[in-house]
Amino acid sequence: MSEKVLAIRIDDELQKEVKIHLAKNGISLKDYITNLIQDDLAKVKRRENANK
Repeated sequence: MSEKVLAIRIDDELQKEVKIHLAKNGISLKDYITNLIQDDLAKVKRRENANK
């Protein structure tokens, strides 16, 4: 599977909070962001299917 790079800018405080959360939960930033996106897309699909 091919991978793409996703770059975003966030403020320092949010970045610190994310790093602490990741360290406490032993998860990588890549896995965390990927899971957030997948969860959000699944919610969108459920809403779309509910409206059919």
